[in-house]
This record gives sequence, C-alpha cells and structure tokens, in this order.
Amino acid sequence: MIKFILLLFFSNISLANTFSLDPLKHCPTANKLANSWTENGWNQTADENGFRSFSKKIEGSNLRLIGGDGIINKPFIDVMKVIQEKNKNIEWVDRALEIKIIENKDDIEMIFYSLYKAPFPLDDREFLVYSNLEWKDDLKGLLMTTKSVEDSRSPKKGVRAISNGSNFAIPLEGGKKTYLYMEYALDPKGAVPSFVVNLVQKNWATKTLNGLNKRVQSYTSGPMPVLEKTLNKYFKEKEICQ
Repeated sequence: MIKFILLLFFSNISLANTFSLDPLKHCPTANKLANSWTENGWNQTADENGFRSFSKKIEGSNLRLIGGDGIINKPFIDVMKVIQEKNKNIEWVDRALEIKIIENKDDIEMIFYSLYKAPFPLDDREFLVYSNLEWKDDLKGLLMTTKSVEDSRSPKKGVRAISNGSNFAIPLEGGKKTYLYMEYALDPKGAVPSFVVNLVQKNWATKTLNGLNKRVQSYTSGPMPVLEKTLNKYFKEKEICQ
C-alpha cells in the first residue's frame, strides 16, 4: 500500500492549481473514477497542485470516509516502485516516524508497520497493514487493497489505529503518466473526538499525493525485479490506456 494512512495534523486547505480532467480523456476507466466522487456522495475538501481530497459520511458513525485522486506526470512503473519501497516511504510521507516491513513477498504482497506523529496532546498512532497489488482488466490498472491485521512480529509504540482501503493506479498514455485514486476508512481509536479526526484529515489525500509526486520527480528507487517484470508483463499482455 502506498502509505495512505491517517496523518493527524492541522493545515490550511488550498483550492489553487486545480485538478484537470483533460489528461484522462483517452482513458475511460480513469475518467469515470475521477467523475464519480460527487455522484457517490463525496464532498470535495481540498485541491492543491491538481491533487484532490474528499470525505463522505459513514452511516451510523460520526467519522467520515476519506479519499482523493490526482495525476502524476511520471511513468507508471517508476511511481509504483516508489510506492512499494515501503522502508523509504518515511522520506516523503508526512509525519511518519517509522515505517518497517514485517513481511514482503516480491514487493507485491506485504505486511508493514508504520508510526505517525500526532499533534499535541494526542498520542502517536500506529498501523499494521496487509497490502496486495492485483491487476484488474475492467479497470485497466492496479487495485491496491489494504487492511489492518494483527501480527506478533509488529512493534508496539503508539495507539493501534485501524486502516482499510481500496486504491487504484491506472497507467495513462501507454504508461508515461499515472492516475491515482484512493478511498480509506480510518479509525484512530483512543479518546479522540470524531470532529477532531474529521477536521485534521480533510486534506490528507492532497498532502500525501503532493508528497508522493515530489518524491517521484526527484528520486529513482532501487531495483525491484519481480515487481518490474510483473508490471512489464501487464503492459505487454493487458489492454492499457494510450
């Protein structure tokens, strides 16, 4: 899973340099996702440098779902390698104090631990997450599923929070660009008022995607032979947006 986790921080919301649908006009699956937020009951909460944040009411709960999307003007394989290089995610994920891979299967399926600095006076939050990459023909891209798990090998340094999500990564222009879409249900646990949680995560996706974009523009990850071979195989055998 790209470190798409609840980041507890306060910040202003910007609506400058807004998202454009134009790069998606030749990719119906990505275009449909990008246009689906409002019709599916989501409210936009931020848009900065073309990276958007959304939230949606959860039935029977005071917490809200969070989501977001954006286009990164870098090759799909380069973006996915940066996302899957979990031990280096700490260098671009906001407020990350520690990120540790517990189990890794070919950089495609893994369990990882992460610890995040919470604003005073809250205790730091930690997550233990299983993630998996799977190509979806109807999407013409990758489904990245994440879910909280338990594992005795995990450190215990903060309040154990819960994160479950569905993320999509779709190659554009034959893989020269990347559209990212994310949805998360996050529960910080502990004594945190729900209105505080909803407030501090309003532009979570925007902050996270901006951080990822900056990282990809200036950094090349190390070799990931199985992941690279798998993605190149998809490009040869699967239909992708041109």
